[in-house]
Amino acid sequence: MTLVAAVVVGAGVGGGVVPVGIARANPSGAVTPVSVNGLPAGADAVLVNIAMVDGTSPGYIAADRCSALVTGAPNRANGNFDARAAIANLAVVPVAPDGQFCIYNQAPVQLVVDLQGAFAPVTDGGELYVPDTGRRVRDTRTTSPTPLAAGSITAVDTGLPAGTDAALVNIAMVDGTAPGYITADRCSSLTAGPQTRANGNHLVDTAIANLAVVPVDGGGRFCIYNQARVHLIVDVQGSFTHDSPAGLGFAPMTGGRVSDTRTASSTPPVAGSITVVDTGAPAGTQAVLVDIAMVDATSPGYITADRCSTLAAGPQTRASGNHAIGAAIANLAVVPVDAGGRFCIYNQAPVHLVVDVQGRFAADAPDRFVSLTSARLLDTRPAAPVAQVAVPGTTSCTSVVHIGDSTSVGLIASSMLHNPDDRMPAQYRRVGVSDPRMEISGARSIVERLPGQENAYEVAVRLKASGYHGCWVLALGTTDSANIAAGSSIGRAWRIDRMMSVLGADPVLWVNVKTTEAAGPWSNNAMAPWNLALVEAAVRYPNIIVYDWAAAAQTSWFSTDRVHYTSEGFRIRAQLIANALAVAYPA
Repeated sequence: MTLVAAVVVGAGVGGGVVPVGIARANPSGAVTPVSVNGLPAGADAVLVNIAMVDGTSPGYIAADRCSALVTGAPNRANGNFDARAAIANLAVVPVAPDGQFCIYNQAPVQLVVDLQGAFAPVTDGGELYVPDTGRRVRDTRTTSPTPLAAGSITAVDTGLPAGTDAALVNIAMVDGTAPGYITADRCSSLTAGPQTRANGNHLVDTAIANLAVVPVDGGGRFCIYNQARVHLIVDVQGSFTHDSPAGLGFAPMTGGRVSDTRTASSTPPVAGSITVVDTGAPAGTQAVLVDIAMVDATSPGYITADRCSTLAAGPQTRASGNHAIGAAIANLAVVPVDAGGRFCIYNQAPVHLVVDVQGRFAADAPDRFVSLTSARLLDTRPAAPVAQVAVPGTTSCTSVVHIGDSTSVGLIASSMLHNPDDRMPAQYRRVGVSDPRMEISGARSIVERLPGQENAYEVAVRLKASGYHGCWVLALGTTDSANIAAGSSIGRAWRIDRMMSVLGADPVLWVNVKTTEAAGPWSNNAMAPWNLALVEAAVRYPNIIVYDWAAAAQTSWFSTDRVHYTSEGFRIRAQLIANALAVAYPA
């Protein structure tokens, strides 16, 4: 597995120990192998849900046999991602005889892969694909304007006939109030609470869809768990069953990219357009499996794909994908085709369309779908928790300089932390630092300064000039982010690079930022881009490790100004920063 090493994790408080680290993402151009055990004999491909998490910039992934990904960037994709967002896409990926495949990521990103099934030339135990006319079977917006509560389980009646083993459904996640994931399964199998796998990820106030093959109970019912508040819309595209006169087999296709509207015009197809796609599928093909990327949209919208002979102009009653403004978002779809392998796509809003073919369904195609126990095959994110208060071991950093702004002032203030053992110097000593140096001042940033006060850069220059060579903890970015939001022309990357130009190759633990303010320069929305810039910096500088304070910090720890902390918040903040240092740079 091609990874950039080193992660930091912290711990939740009250809700048990949870990972809260930001890992350095797989670097650009990495090829990550994934192994699948227990596949049926002769399996040609696996059905996997691939989530792309913590991307440092927009990019795409491509999945294939490892032997097909050795010549550089592929000319096709299995998913697109944006910076900061977790986005998933279903994919049918060819596998080698040993069950291995690889994923290429064009930009730095974390990868999470969940297995759903396989396609193999089996005569016993496999399932045929049965096309459906395309029907909307669930839309939670029709029963309530309020999104489903976090942790809800929603039943879906597909209306599929008796004997159906699994439903092929497009699940749109709409009006999310926070980022989250969904998991779909038989109602008899899906239990409440956090899940170990996912069928889709969603963002805040953005409609995102993901295709899924979901096992059903008798009567064609299945259930969906939503981790965060969100509306759910479910459209049936087909089903899988052991025996059906209308059942179709599957055959992989290596045609790759078959349509890209960007090649004809820099302007996306106008709203309400219908685009013809020629897949090159051979005679007898009744449906194709295609990845449809929606790129450079000028407004949010949806697409619908169907036979050209069936798809009529105007608003549609079902969808094959949803897109946001600007971001590239892909969705897998099984689309019926006319003779000659052609189908059409309706786009409700202006958007470019990029279509990559993955396979076809036909009566004479050799493979059947084999349902496999859902399992997580790969997760490149960190997952090593650290106890909240207990000593996690000692650090190799015998000397530490802590440079901080007002969010660190309370870490050393007797008025906030009456017990000296709770203060930051004592917490550093707890994990083995013999020489903790506190360089903390209110309103400190890397660039701007108050009269008579050094900025963070100047502090680092002074200490370096005095001969200091040790570890650094930088609790910086809150004031910088507010200054940028208020109009500073000096960007985040330049600020971070300026600090690193002084620190050189010294070990650095950089604590990211969070507020609970809703609007203005001090809002958390103004802080989030800084945290992304830190992740990007960790790719450029191998001696930076980012501690994800933003994931650990609880609302109850913040003071009434929504930027600083209560005494309890500062006490826990000191403990967790010290713990993170011990994990980042262990003895």
